[in-house]
Amino acid sequence: MLKRIKINNFRCLQNNLEIIFEEDLTVIVGENDSGKTSLVDAIKVALQQKEVEPEDFSYGTDEIEIELEIDDFKYIIKHTLEENNQISSERFLSFSKDRLNEYKGKIEKEFLDDNYFEELKKIADLLGVAYRSNTRFDTLKNNLVNKIDEYLSNADNPILVNTRSNPDSNIYPLDGKDFQEISSFIKKLFFEKKKKEIWHEPLNENETIESLIEKQLNAYEIEINKNVNEGNITKKIKEFLPSLTEIVINSEFKLQDINIDVKVKFLENDKEILVDKKGDGTKRRITMALLDYKNEIESENEMGNSIYLFDEPDTHLHVRAQKDLMNIIQKFSKTGKQVIITTHSPFIINSCKPQQIRLLTNTNNTSTVKFIKKDKEIDRLLRNIGIENTYLFFAKKILIVEGETEEKFIPIIFERLFNSNLYSNLIKIINVIGIKNVPGFARALLELINKDNIYMLVDNDIQETTSNLITQLDLDEEHIFKIGNKEFEDSFQASTIYRCWKKYVEERDKKTGNMWDEKNIEKLKYECILNGEKFSKKIRELNKGCTIRLNKISLGIALGEYCEEDELDINLRELLYKLKN
Repeated sequence: MLKRIKINNFRCLQNNLEIIFEEDLTVIVGENDSGKTSLVDAIKVALQQKEVEPEDFSYGTDEIEIELEIDDFKYIIKHTLEENNQISSERFLSFSKDRLNEYKGKIEKEFLDDNYFEELKKIADLLGVAYRSNTRFDTLKNNLVNKIDEYLSNADNPILVNTRSNPDSNIYPLDGKDFQEISSFIKKLFFEKKKKEIWHEPLNENETIESLIEKQLNAYEIEINKNVNEGNITKKIKEFLPSLTEIVINSEFKLQDINIDVKVKFLENDKEILVDKKGDGTKRRITMALLDYKNEIESENEMGNSIYLFDEPDTHLHVRAQKDLMNIIQKFSKTGKQVIITTHSPFIINSCKPQQIRLLTNTNNTSTVKFIKKDKEIDRLLRNIGIENTYLFFAKKILIVEGETEEKFIPIIFERLFNSNLYSNLIKIINVIGIKNVPGFARALLELINKDNIYMLVDNDIQETTSNLITQLDLDEEHIFKIGNKEFEDSFQASTIYRCWKKYVEERDKKTGNMWDEKNIEKLKYECILNGEKFSKKIRELNKGCTIRLNKISLGIALGEYCEEDELDINLRELLYKLKN
């Protein structure tokens, strides 16, 4: 499992940008050029040895460093830009002295079975100790013990070891294009692992393809060394190197992924179905079916860790297809596979838990990451409040209100004033009534949203919860808008309330009651102020005889639909313009 990655100087990923991954599903989001694709490519550099180009180095730097924690190992991969744009690379493993002593204990145990020599080779790869297929068991054992003793004598802890080993993981990188190109999709999904494994396929009980190649190379090495040293070439070279006694030629076989070309045909009674002529939707349906099948067979047959790296697989998918894709992805994550996905899809973003999302932002060509730390209570709180992930991570402004009237009123009046809705402006209204854990909510909000983009609309008799929230958010006074005497509803003139509710009722082919009168409303407002009573409750008494119920919600809608801008409280008007700008 990929636990975390730390990146320095790879394109816009600088300053040791660190991302922690979830065990099941991690969703990487961000605007265009925020660093999502760069992150995917950095993972490929670390896990698939993707080639680094000179253009990958951050401007003005000559060293890329990627630190990767996978399973119980920490790899550090360094690429250095040399003169003439040549790039050198080194791969290190970080070991504690306890682990090195653990390896030493394994090595020094008695020879027990045929697998022991293979275990020594694995440790040799980790520790950067060279060996060949014909290396003797006792030679390799002694070399390993000596190397570990050398490392243990080092004062550093942990110790960085120049390693020959690559992270042991099955990684399946798929981008939006792969979901449209079926042959490429099948190649990456079904042949990627085989490319690594094929060298270790047994030819017989004692030999694999790798060992056969090494044996052939060793035999040829012996032959060419003999021919060179027994032939005339040694005498000729001695003319230039008089002290020469022997020429030694060594070869080293390095395992590399083989190149496999995959072509897929769909047949109907031996006649090819030209899938390339089908629409993108059909192709993506086919690739998603293949993806679902891969999950089924891997659950049954494959041991070990698998990492699925999906780079914007939702491109060009309509919402229903995105839903199907998300269902498949969640199946993968629930069956022990790790999924990392980049996306722009609001549907996919809203389909996962807030803690599974990592938001990348780019300022001055340098990416930073924001995320909500794991907390079950915060997760439950955000779910109960009903804040969609798209707002939580992308909102430009957050408005926190105290009641249902303003919660209904603000979206309607905003759209009437500016001919643009809150949604398109990425403005989210949150009602303080649903916030039970004030410190936790404030902490989660501030992890993602700058406090300068948070506003509060409160009554003059501010609630305790609201007051506590203002303290926790550390809001400046200019972000707190107080209106009304005791509550939002009494900030409107009696004439405005009378006219808006009357029009609201009549537009629905109903009539107001006999008591619905501007003077009665004015009188009631005065009495409520005098007696400290809630105007929003008492005003319902004036609606007797009307078949449309007057409550906070309906009153908020009526005021929003029919109130004019010049009838708004001055503070309320200022707030609306601040939200828009």
